[in-house]
Amino acid sequence: MDTAISTFSKNLAGVLESLRSPWSSGVIEGINRKIKQISRTAYGYRNQLNFFRRIRTQLVHPRIIPA
Repeated sequence: MDTAISTFSKNLAGVLESLRSPWSSGVIEGINRKIKQISRTAYGYRNQLNFFRRIRTQLVHPRIIPA
């Protein structure tokens, strides 16, 4: 518990700033996680264009990438 409290106190300014800000990086983090998951399950494509197509088909969503 001491480690958690000391880490929180060191990063207190950043935590407070993130709470005040209306911005979030959640969407970008979700996109990055999805791309990493595609890379892991596919274990590499021979054709890079097919890899990009797979990413695009998985991420087609009105808020992420317009179709």
